[in-house]
Amino acid sequence: MLLDPVEDELYELRARSLDRREFEKLPRHVQAAVELFMKTGDLRLAQKLSSLDLESFVDVLKRCRVYIT
Repeated sequence: MLLDPVEDELYELRARSLDRREFEKLPRHVQAAVELFMKTGDLRLAQKLSSLDLESFVDVLKRCRVYIT
């Protein structure tokens, strides 16, 4: 899927661990930020896209059970 096999594996790990019910409850822009984080692993960029502060965005990732490296 992605160019780097390690990044591809990390994406698969994040995607498998995602709690879809929690994810669906999020506003669309926060969902987009979570998806961006899952694909790239870029926490700061995804956090900025979400318009949340870093701590709140990390809490969202934890609630959605997204694997954070």
